[in-house]
Amino acid sequence: MKNPTHLRYLSAVNAGLTRLLDRSIADPEEMHVLVSCQGVIARLLVADKGRAEFVRRVAEGMITWREMLADLPATESFRYDLQSKLDTIESDLGNSDAEALEKIQREFSAILEETLSDAGIAEFTRSLLDMDYAVLSSMEKDFATLTNHENDKSNSDNNKALSAAQNDALLNFLRETANQTADMKLKSVSALAGGFSKATLKVELVNTKDFPSKIIVRHDRADSSMHTSVMDEFALLQLLHANGVKVPKPYFVDSGEVFGLPAMIVELVDGSVIADGHNFHIPPNGLEPLALSLAEQLAKLHAVPIEHLPDAIPGRDRDNRDVLSEEIRSFRDIWEQADDIHLATNASLKWLETNLDLCGNDKVLTHGDIRFHNILVADNDISALLDWELASLAHPALDVAYTYQHVSQMIEWDRFLARYRECGGVSIDSATLKFYILRCELLTSSYLTRFMTNFVSGNSNAVELAYAGSHLRQRNIYLLAKRLQFILSGKEL
Repeated sequence: MKNPTHLRYLSAVNAGLTRLLDRSIADPEEMHVLVSCQGVIARLLVADKGRAEFVRRVAEGMITWREMLADLPATESFRYDLQSKLDTIESDLGNSDAEALEKIQREFSAILEETLSDAGIAEFTRSLLDMDYAVLSSMEKDFATLTNHENDKSNSDNNKALSAAQNDALLNFLRETANQTADMKLKSVSALAGGFSKATLKVELVNTKDFPSKIIVRHDRADSSMHTSVMDEFALLQLLHANGVKVPKPYFVDSGEVFGLPAMIVELVDGSVIADGHNFHIPPNGLEPLALSLAEQLAKLHAVPIEHLPDAIPGRDRDNRDVLSEEIRSFRDIWEQADDIHLATNASLKWLETNLDLCGNDKVLTHGDIRFHNILVADNDISALLDWELASLAHPALDVAYTYQHVSQMIEWDRFLARYRECGGVSIDSATLKFYILRCELLTSSYLTRFMTNFVSGNSNAVELAYAGSHLRQRNIYLLAKRLQFILSGKEL
Protein backbone atom coordinates (compact mmCIF):
# COMPACT_ATOMS: atom_id res chain seq x y z
CA MET A 1 0.00 0.00 0.00
CA LYS A 2 2.19 2.83 -1.28
CA ASN A 3 -0.44 5.55 -1.62
CA PRO A 4 0.29 7.99 1.26
CA THR A 5 -3.26 9.35 1.12
CA HIS A 6 -4.66 5.88 1.80
CA LEU A 7 -2.25 5.45 4.68
CA ARG A 8 -3.26 8.78 6.23
CA TYR A 9 -6.93 7.89 5.77
CA LEU A 10 -6.50 4.53 7.51
CA SER A 11 -4.52 6.16 10.33
CA ALA A 12 -7.31 8.69 10.87
CA VAL A 13 -9.98 5.97 10.90
CA ASN A 14 -7.90 3.95 13.37
CA ALA A 15 -7.61 6.97 15.67
CA GLY A 16 -11.40 7.42 15.52
CA LEU A 17 -11.98 3.78 16.40
CA THR A 18 -9.61 4.10 19.36
CA ARG A 19 -11.64 7.04 20.68
CA LEU A 20 -14.84 4.98 20.37
CA LEU A 21 -13.29 1.97 22.09
CA ASP A 22 -12.10 4.11 25.00
CA ARG A 23 -15.74 4.66 25.86
CA SER A 24 -17.86 2.20 27.84
CA ILE A 25 -19.50 -0.21 25.37
CA ALA A 26 -22.02 -2.48 27.05
CA ASP A 27 -22.78 -4.81 24.14
CA PRO A 28 -19.90 -7.26 23.54
CA GLU A 29 -20.93 -7.79 19.92
CA GLU A 30 -20.71 -4.07 19.21
CA MET A 31 -17.35 -3.98 20.92
CA HIS A 32 -16.08 -6.97 18.91
CA VAL A 33 -17.21 -5.37 15.64
CA LEU A 34 -15.28 -2.20 16.43
CA VAL A 35 -12.22 -4.10 17.66
CA SER A 36 -12.30 -6.31 14.55
CA CYS A 37 -12.44 -3.28 12.26
CA GLN A 38 -9.55 -1.70 14.10
CA GLY A 39 -7.59 -4.94 13.96
CA VAL A 40 -7.97 -5.16 10.18
CA ILE A 41 -6.93 -1.53 9.72
CA ALA A 42 -4.00 -1.91 12.12
CA ARG A 43 -2.80 -5.01 10.28
CA LEU A 44 -2.82 -3.11 6.98
CA LEU A 45 -0.82 -0.27 8.49
CA VAL A 46 1.57 -2.61 10.29
CA ALA A 47 2.04 -4.80 7.21
CA ASP A 48 3.06 -1.78 5.15
CA LYS A 49 5.76 -0.83 7.66
CA GLY A 50 6.64 -4.48 8.18
CA ARG A 51 7.42 -4.99 4.50
CA ALA A 52 9.86 -2.09 4.55
CA GLU A 53 11.47 -3.42 7.74
CA PHE A 54 11.71 -6.91 6.22
CA VAL A 55 13.45 -5.60 3.08
CA ARG A 56 15.90 -3.58 5.17
CA ARG A 57 16.84 -6.48 7.43
CA VAL A 58 17.17 -8.97 4.57
CA ALA A 59 19.48 -6.58 2.69
CA GLU A 60 21.58 -6.10 5.84
CA GLY A 61 21.74 -9.84 6.48
CA MET A 62 22.87 -10.90 3.01
CA ILE A 63 26.57 -10.26 3.58
CA THR A 64 26.54 -12.18 6.88
CA TRP A 65 24.61 -15.10 5.42
CA ARG A 66 26.94 -15.41 2.44
CA GLU A 67 29.97 -15.43 4.73
CA MET A 68 28.36 -18.05 6.95
CA LEU A 69 27.41 -20.11 3.91
CA ALA A 70 31.03 -20.35 2.76
CA ASP A 71 32.01 -21.92 6.09
CA LEU A 72 29.10 -24.34 6.48
CA PRO A 73 30.08 -27.97 7.20
CA ALA A 74 28.02 -29.20 4.25
CA THR A 75 28.50 -30.67 0.79
CA GLU A 76 29.36 -28.42 -2.13
CA SER A 77 26.01 -29.15 -3.81
CA PHE A 78 24.14 -28.25 -0.61
CA ARG A 79 26.00 -24.94 -0.29
CA TYR A 80 25.40 -24.22 -3.98
CA ASP A 81 21.67 -24.84 -3.58
CA LEU A 82 21.44 -22.43 -0.63
CA GLN A 83 23.58 -19.88 -2.48
CA SER A 84 21.17 -20.02 -5.43
CA LYS A 85 18.21 -19.41 -3.15
CA LEU A 86 19.95 -16.40 -1.58
CA ASP A 87 20.71 -15.07 -5.07
CA THR A 88 17.02 -15.35 -5.97
CA ILE A 89 16.00 -13.57 -2.80
CA GLU A 90 18.47 -10.74 -3.36
CA SER A 91 17.31 -10.22 -6.94
CA ASP A 92 13.69 -9.95 -5.74
CA LEU A 93 14.47 -7.34 -3.09
CA GLY A 94 14.32 -4.53 -5.61
CA ASN A 95 10.59 -5.13 -6.06
CA SER A 96 9.10 -4.65 -2.60
CA ASP A 97 5.43 -5.18 -3.46
CA ALA A 98 3.45 -7.77 -1.53
CA GLU A 99 3.71 -10.45 -4.23
CA ALA A 100 7.49 -10.20 -4.48
CA LEU A 101 7.92 -10.27 -0.73
CA GLU A 102 5.66 -13.32 -0.46
CA LYS A 103 7.94 -15.03 -2.98
CA ILE A 104 10.93 -14.13 -0.79
CA GLN A 105 9.16 -15.58 2.25
CA ARG A 106 8.64 -18.81 0.33
CA GLU A 107 12.33 -18.94 -0.61
CA PHE A 108 13.36 -18.44 3.01
CA SER A 109 10.89 -21.14 4.06
CA ALA A 110 12.46 -23.52 1.56
CA ILE A 111 15.90 -22.78 3.03
CA LEU A 112 14.66 -23.45 6.56
CA GLU A 113 13.06 -26.72 5.48
CA GLU A 114 16.57 -27.87 4.49
CA THR A 115 18.54 -26.46 7.42
CA LEU A 116 16.36 -26.89 10.52
CA SER A 117 17.00 -30.62 10.83
CA ASP A 118 20.81 -30.24 10.51
CA ALA A 119 22.43 -29.46 13.87
CA GLY A 120 25.73 -28.71 12.11
CA ILE A 121 24.37 -25.52 10.54
CA ALA A 122 22.25 -24.37 13.47
CA GLU A 123 23.95 -20.97 13.63
CA PHE A 124 22.98 -20.20 10.03
CA THR A 125 19.38 -21.27 10.74
CA ARG A 126 19.19 -19.15 13.90
CA SER A 127 20.47 -16.13 12.00
CA LEU A 128 17.63 -16.39 9.46
CA LEU A 129 15.01 -16.79 12.19
CA ASP A 130 16.52 -13.94 14.26
CA MET A 131 15.88 -11.67 11.28
CA ASP A 132 12.24 -12.82 11.07
CA TYR A 133 11.76 -12.41 14.82
CA ALA A 134 13.17 -8.87 14.71
CA VAL A 135 10.65 -7.93 12.00
CA LEU A 136 7.76 -9.51 13.93
CA SER A 137 8.86 -7.75 17.14
CA SER A 138 8.78 -4.41 15.37
CA MET A 139 5.34 -5.19 13.94
CA GLU A 140 4.08 -6.35 17.35
CA LYS A 141 5.08 -3.03 18.95
CA ASP A 142 3.41 -1.05 16.16
CA PHE A 143 0.27 -3.19 16.31
CA ALA A 144 0.04 -2.80 20.09
CA THR A 145 0.36 0.97 19.76
CA LEU A 146 -2.30 1.20 17.05
CA THR A 147 -4.78 -0.95 18.98
CA ASN A 148 -4.16 0.56 22.40
CA HIS A 149 -7.50 1.27 24.07
CA GLU A 150 -9.07 0.59 27.43
CA ASN A 151 -12.21 -1.34 26.50
CA ASP A 152 -10.82 -4.69 25.37
CA LYS A 153 -11.71 -6.94 28.27
CA SER A 154 -14.64 -8.70 26.63
CA ASN A 155 -16.42 -9.12 29.96
CA SER A 156 -19.64 -7.28 29.17
CA ASP A 157 -23.05 -8.89 29.13
CA ASN A 158 -25.58 -8.63 26.34
CA ASN A 159 -29.21 -8.70 27.47
CA LYS A 160 -30.45 -9.48 23.94
CA ALA A 161 -29.23 -13.05 24.16
CA LEU A 162 -32.25 -15.14 23.10
CA SER A 163 -35.43 -14.85 21.08
CA ALA A 164 -38.79 -15.02 22.84
CA ALA A 165 -39.28 -18.59 21.58
CA GLN A 166 -35.89 -19.65 22.97
CA ASN A 167 -36.68 -18.00 26.30
CA ASP A 168 -39.90 -20.02 26.50
CA ALA A 169 -38.16 -23.25 25.50
CA LEU A 170 -35.45 -22.74 28.10
CA LEU A 171 -37.98 -21.95 30.81
CA ASN A 172 -40.07 -25.04 30.00
CA PHE A 173 -36.97 -27.24 29.95
CA LEU A 174 -35.84 -25.98 33.36
CA ARG A 175 -39.30 -26.37 34.91
CA GLU A 176 -39.52 -29.96 33.79
CA THR A 177 -35.92 -31.07 34.33
CA ALA A 178 -35.32 -29.24 37.62
CA ASN A 179 -38.78 -30.14 38.95
CA GLN A 180 -39.91 -26.51 39.25
CA THR A 181 -43.41 -25.10 39.43
CA ALA A 182 -45.08 -22.81 36.93
CA ASP A 183 -44.26 -19.93 39.28
CA MET A 184 -40.60 -20.06 38.25
CA LYS A 185 -39.82 -17.29 35.76
CA LEU A 186 -36.83 -15.99 33.84
CA LYS A 187 -35.55 -12.73 35.27
CA SER A 188 -32.79 -12.23 32.70
CA VAL A 189 -30.69 -14.09 30.16
CA SER A 190 -27.34 -12.52 29.28
CA ALA A 191 -24.74 -13.65 26.75
CA LEU A 192 -21.23 -13.77 28.18
CA ALA A 193 -18.50 -12.64 25.86
CA GLY A 194 -15.45 -14.78 25.18
CA GLY A 195 -15.03 -18.17 23.56
CA PHE A 196 -15.27 -18.90 19.85
CA SER A 197 -16.83 -22.36 19.59
CA LYS A 198 -19.58 -22.35 22.23
CA ALA A 199 -22.15 -19.79 23.39
CA THR A 200 -22.36 -19.12 27.12
CA LEU A 201 -25.38 -17.58 28.84
CA LYS A 202 -25.89 -16.34 32.38
CA VAL A 203 -29.47 -17.06 33.44
CA GLU A 204 -31.22 -15.49 36.43
CA LEU A 205 -34.43 -17.08 37.72
CA VAL A 206 -37.09 -16.08 40.24
CA ASN A 207 -39.38 -18.26 42.38
CA THR A 208 -37.09 -21.30 42.29
CA LYS A 209 -37.51 -24.20 44.71
CA ASP A 210 -34.42 -26.12 45.87
CA PHE A 211 -32.59 -24.93 42.77
CA PRO A 212 -30.13 -22.05 42.26
CA SER A 213 -31.53 -18.72 41.09
CA LYS A 214 -28.44 -18.12 38.93
CA ILE A 215 -27.03 -20.69 36.50
CA ILE A 216 -24.88 -20.96 33.39
CA VAL A 217 -26.16 -22.39 30.10
CA ARG A 218 -23.49 -23.36 27.55
CA HIS A 219 -24.51 -24.61 24.11
CA ASP A 220 -22.89 -25.68 20.84
CA ARG A 221 -22.76 -23.29 17.90
CA ALA A 222 -23.60 -24.26 14.35
CA ASP A 223 -20.80 -22.05 12.96
CA SER A 224 -18.10 -23.41 15.25
CA SER A 225 -14.75 -24.33 13.74
CA MET A 226 -14.21 -26.89 16.51
CA HIS A 227 -15.55 -30.43 16.25
CA THR A 228 -16.53 -30.74 19.91
CA SER A 229 -19.81 -30.86 21.82
CA VAL A 230 -21.01 -29.94 25.29
CA MET A 231 -22.48 -33.45 25.49
CA ASP A 232 -18.95 -34.85 25.99
CA GLU A 233 -17.93 -31.89 28.14
CA PHE A 234 -20.86 -32.48 30.51
CA ALA A 235 -19.92 -36.12 31.15
CA LEU A 236 -16.36 -35.07 31.89
CA LEU A 237 -17.47 -32.32 34.29
CA GLN A 238 -19.44 -34.88 36.29
CA LEU A 239 -16.30 -36.96 36.80
CA LEU A 240 -14.05 -33.99 37.56
CA HIS A 241 -16.47 -32.53 40.09
CA ALA A 242 -16.66 -35.91 41.85
CA ASN A 243 -12.83 -36.04 42.01
CA GLY A 244 -12.47 -32.64 43.66
CA VAL A 245 -11.23 -30.67 40.66
CA LYS A 246 -12.49 -27.09 40.79
CA VAL A 247 -15.11 -27.07 38.02
CA PRO A 248 -18.70 -25.78 37.90
CA LYS A 249 -21.14 -28.34 39.25
CA PRO A 250 -22.99 -29.89 36.28
CA TYR A 251 -26.79 -30.01 36.56
CA PHE A 252 -28.46 -31.06 33.30
CA VAL A 253 -27.74 -31.68 29.65
CA ASP A 254 -30.10 -31.10 26.69
CA SER A 255 -29.59 -32.83 23.35
CA GLY A 256 -31.15 -29.98 21.36
CA GLU A 257 -34.66 -29.25 22.64
CA VAL A 258 -33.98 -25.62 23.58
CA PHE A 259 -31.50 -24.31 20.99
CA GLY A 260 -31.65 -26.95 18.28
CA LEU A 261 -28.11 -27.88 19.35
CA PRO A 262 -26.78 -29.63 22.47
CA ALA A 263 -26.64 -27.55 25.66
CA MET A 264 -25.65 -28.07 29.27
CA ILE A 265 -26.66 -26.31 32.47
CA VAL A 266 -24.05 -25.86 35.18
CA GLU A 267 -23.44 -23.95 38.38
CA LEU A 268 -22.69 -20.21 38.24
CA VAL A 269 -19.40 -19.96 40.15
CA ASP A 270 -18.30 -16.71 41.78
CA GLY A 271 -15.25 -15.14 40.23
CA SER A 272 -13.94 -13.23 37.26
CA VAL A 273 -11.57 -13.79 34.35
CA ILE A 274 -8.40 -11.76 34.89
CA ALA A 275 -6.61 -12.34 31.57
CA ASP A 276 -7.00 -12.97 27.88
CA GLY A 277 -5.06 -15.74 26.16
CA HIS A 278 -1.87 -13.68 26.24
CA ASN A 279 -1.78 -11.07 28.99
CA PHE A 280 -3.41 -10.10 32.26
CA HIS A 281 -6.05 -7.39 32.70
CA ILE A 282 -4.44 -6.60 36.06
CA PRO A 283 -0.74 -6.36 37.03
CA PRO A 284 0.53 -9.96 37.25
CA ASN A 285 3.07 -9.19 39.97
CA GLY A 286 1.63 -10.23 43.30
CA LEU A 287 -0.21 -13.18 41.76
CA GLU A 288 2.18 -15.87 43.05
CA PRO A 289 -0.56 -17.57 45.14
CA LEU A 290 -2.68 -17.97 42.00
CA ALA A 291 0.18 -19.57 40.09
CA LEU A 292 0.80 -22.02 42.94
CA SER A 293 -2.93 -22.77 43.12
CA LEU A 294 -2.90 -23.55 39.39
CA ALA A 295 0.02 -25.95 39.93
CA GLU A 296 -2.04 -27.74 42.60
CA GLN A 297 -5.09 -28.00 40.35
CA LEU A 298 -3.02 -29.35 37.46
CA ALA A 299 -1.52 -32.04 39.70
CA LYS A 300 -5.01 -33.00 40.92
CA LEU A 301 -6.34 -33.09 37.35
CA HIS A 302 -3.46 -35.26 36.14
CA ALA A 303 -4.14 -37.73 38.98
CA VAL A 304 -7.73 -38.47 37.87
CA PRO A 305 -7.88 -42.24 37.17
CA ILE A 306 -7.86 -42.84 33.43
CA GLU A 307 -10.08 -45.92 33.73
CA HIS A 308 -12.93 -43.73 35.04
CA LEU A 309 -12.94 -41.39 32.05
CA PRO A 310 -15.65 -41.48 29.35
CA ASP A 311 -14.89 -43.88 26.51
CA ALA A 312 -15.14 -41.03 23.99
CA ILE A 313 -12.22 -39.09 25.49
CA PRO A 314 -9.72 -38.39 22.65
CA GLY A 315 -6.31 -40.04 22.83
CA ARG A 316 -7.37 -43.20 24.64
CA ASP A 317 -6.40 -45.73 21.97
CA ARG A 318 -3.48 -43.95 20.28
CA ASP A 319 0.07 -43.17 21.36
CA ASN A 320 1.15 -39.55 21.77
CA ARG A 321 3.44 -39.56 18.76
CA ASP A 322 0.70 -40.62 16.35
CA VAL A 323 -1.73 -38.04 17.74
CA LEU A 324 0.78 -35.20 17.51
CA SER A 325 1.97 -36.22 14.06
CA GLU A 326 -1.60 -36.04 12.77
CA GLU A 327 -2.19 -32.78 14.62
CA ILE A 328 0.90 -31.13 13.09
CA ARG A 329 -0.22 -32.25 9.62
CA SER A 330 -3.60 -30.64 10.27
CA PHE A 331 -1.86 -27.40 11.30
CA ARG A 332 0.11 -27.42 8.06
CA ASP A 333 -3.13 -27.90 6.10
CA ILE A 334 -4.69 -24.88 7.86
CA TRP A 335 -1.81 -22.59 6.88
CA GLU A 336 -1.71 -23.89 3.32
CA GLN A 337 -5.46 -23.34 2.92
CA ALA A 338 -5.07 -19.81 4.29
CA ASP A 339 -2.21 -19.25 1.79
CA ASP A 340 -0.51 -17.24 4.53
CA ILE A 341 3.29 -17.41 4.59
CA HIS A 342 5.23 -16.85 7.81
CA LEU A 343 8.76 -18.05 8.44
CA ALA A 344 7.92 -18.63 12.10
CA THR A 345 5.01 -20.96 11.35
CA ASN A 346 6.79 -22.91 8.62
CA ALA A 347 9.91 -23.29 10.73
CA SER A 348 7.87 -24.31 13.80
CA LEU A 349 6.04 -26.96 11.80
CA LYS A 350 9.33 -28.35 10.54
CA TRP A 351 10.97 -28.28 13.99
CA LEU A 352 8.07 -30.11 15.62
CA GLU A 353 7.99 -32.73 12.84
CA THR A 354 11.74 -33.27 13.22
CA ASN A 355 11.59 -33.53 17.03
CA LEU A 356 8.47 -35.67 17.50
CA ASP A 357 10.43 -38.13 19.64
CA LEU A 358 10.43 -35.49 22.40
CA CYS A 359 6.67 -35.85 22.89
CA GLY A 360 7.00 -38.56 25.58
CA ASN A 361 4.88 -41.64 26.27
CA ASP A 362 3.07 -40.75 29.53
CA LYS A 363 -0.70 -40.22 29.41
CA VAL A 364 -2.94 -38.33 31.83
CA LEU A 365 -6.19 -36.42 31.56
CA THR A 366 -5.32 -32.97 30.20
CA HIS A 367 -7.42 -29.81 29.87
CA GLY A 368 -5.80 -28.67 26.60
CA ASP A 369 -6.41 -24.92 26.93
CA ILE A 370 -5.38 -24.11 30.47
CA ARG A 371 -4.56 -20.45 30.88
CA PHE A 372 -6.21 -17.75 32.96
CA HIS A 373 -8.66 -16.82 30.18
CA ASN A 374 -10.33 -20.15 31.07
CA ILE A 375 -10.06 -19.76 34.85
CA LEU A 376 -12.34 -17.97 37.30
CA VAL A 377 -10.59 -16.16 40.16
CA ALA A 378 -12.17 -15.06 43.45
CA ASP A 379 -10.38 -13.71 46.55
CA ASN A 380 -6.98 -14.29 44.91
CA ASP A 381 -7.68 -18.00 44.47
CA ILE A 382 -8.92 -20.21 41.65
CA SER A 383 -12.66 -20.80 41.93
CA ALA A 384 -13.21 -22.81 38.72
CA LEU A 385 -11.48 -24.19 35.63
CA LEU A 386 -13.65 -23.62 32.55
CA ASP A 387 -14.05 -24.74 28.92
CA TRP A 388 -13.09 -28.42 28.79
CA GLU A 389 -13.80 -28.99 25.09
CA LEU A 390 -10.16 -29.76 24.24
CA ALA A 391 -9.70 -32.29 27.07
CA SER A 392 -7.88 -35.45 26.06
CA LEU A 393 -5.54 -38.17 27.23
CA ALA A 394 -2.08 -36.78 26.51
CA HIS A 395 1.32 -36.15 28.03
CA PRO A 396 1.14 -33.98 31.19
CA ALA A 397 3.60 -31.55 29.59
CA LEU A 398 0.81 -30.51 27.21
CA ASP A 399 -0.99 -28.74 30.08
CA VAL A 400 2.09 -27.61 31.98
CA ALA A 401 3.57 -26.04 28.84
CA TYR A 402 0.29 -24.34 27.98
CA THR A 403 0.42 -22.39 31.24
CA TYR A 404 3.88 -20.98 30.45
CA GLN A 405 2.73 -17.74 28.80
CA HIS A 406 0.81 -16.70 31.91
CA VAL A 407 2.74 -18.38 34.72
CA SER A 408 6.09 -16.95 33.56
CA GLN A 409 4.61 -13.48 34.15
CA MET A 410 3.48 -14.42 37.69
CA ILE A 411 6.22 -16.48 39.30
CA GLU A 412 9.60 -18.09 38.67
CA TRP A 413 9.00 -21.05 36.38
CA ASP A 414 11.04 -23.43 38.57
CA ARG A 415 8.87 -22.59 41.59
CA PHE A 416 5.74 -23.44 39.62
CA LEU A 417 7.19 -26.78 38.49
CA ALA A 418 8.34 -27.58 42.02
CA ARG A 419 4.84 -26.95 43.41
CA TYR A 420 3.32 -29.11 40.67
CA ARG A 421 5.64 -31.99 41.64
CA GLU A 422 5.03 -31.48 45.38
CA CYS A 423 1.30 -31.93 44.75
CA GLY A 424 1.79 -35.19 42.87
CA GLY A 425 2.64 -34.04 39.35
CA VAL A 426 5.31 -35.93 37.42
CA SER A 427 8.79 -34.61 36.70
CA ILE A 428 9.05 -33.37 33.08
CA ASP A 429 12.38 -32.85 31.35
CA SER A 430 13.20 -29.48 29.80
CA ALA A 431 13.39 -30.71 26.20
CA THR A 432 9.87 -32.16 26.38
CA LEU A 433 8.51 -28.95 27.91
CA LYS A 434 10.07 -26.90 25.11
CA PHE A 435 8.48 -29.19 22.52
CA TYR A 436 5.03 -28.69 24.01
CA ILE A 437 5.47 -24.95 24.57
CA LEU A 438 6.11 -24.50 20.85
CA ARG A 439 3.27 -26.87 20.01
CA CYS A 440 0.86 -24.84 22.20
CA GLU A 441 1.65 -21.55 20.44
CA LEU A 442 1.37 -23.23 17.04
CA LEU A 443 -1.99 -24.74 18.03
CA THR A 444 -3.38 -21.33 19.00
CA SER A 445 -1.99 -19.59 15.91
CA SER A 446 -3.42 -22.32 13.69
CA TYR A 447 -6.88 -22.20 15.28
CA LEU A 448 -6.98 -18.41 14.97
CA THR A 449 -5.96 -18.74 11.33
CA ARG A 450 -8.75 -21.27 10.75
CA PHE A 451 -11.23 -18.87 12.40
CA MET A 452 -10.04 -16.12 10.07
CA THR A 453 -10.26 -18.37 7.00
CA ASN A 454 -13.81 -19.47 7.86
CA PHE A 455 -14.91 -15.87 8.27
CA VAL A 456 -13.21 -14.59 5.10
CA SER A 457 -14.52 -17.51 3.03
CA GLY A 458 -18.09 -16.83 4.15
CA ASN A 459 -18.48 -20.11 6.02
CA SER A 460 -19.29 -18.11 9.13
CA ASN A 461 -20.61 -14.64 9.86
CA ALA A 462 -19.76 -14.80 13.58
CA VAL A 463 -18.19 -11.53 14.63
CA GLU A 464 -16.14 -13.40 17.25
CA LEU A 465 -14.24 -15.09 14.42
CA ALA A 466 -13.51 -11.73 12.83
CA TYR A 467 -12.29 -10.51 16.21
CA ALA A 468 -10.03 -13.54 16.62
CA GLY A 469 -8.65 -13.39 13.10
CA SER A 470 -7.92 -9.67 13.11
CA HIS A 471 -6.96 -8.86 16.67
CA LEU A 472 -5.57 -11.95 18.42
CA ARG A 473 -3.72 -13.67 15.60
CA GLN A 474 -1.07 -10.99 15.10
CA ARG A 475 0.01 -11.34 18.72
CA ASN A 476 0.16 -15.13 18.55
CA ILE A 477 2.38 -15.29 15.47
CA TYR A 478 4.81 -12.99 17.26
CA LEU A 479 4.75 -15.26 20.35
CA LEU A 480 5.33 -18.31 18.14
CA ALA A 481 8.45 -16.70 16.67
CA LYS A 482 9.61 -15.72 20.17
CA ARG A 483 9.26 -19.29 21.46
CA LEU A 484 11.06 -20.77 18.45
CA GLN A 485 13.94 -18.32 18.78
CA PHE A 486 14.29 -19.21 22.47
CA ILE A 487 14.28 -22.96 21.78
CA LEU A 488 16.92 -22.67 19.07
CA SER A 489 19.11 -20.54 21.35
CA GLY A 490 19.63 -23.58 23.59
CA LYS A 491 18.77 -21.62 26.75
CA GLU A 492 16.94 -23.23 29.64
CA LEU A 493 13.40 -22.23 30.63
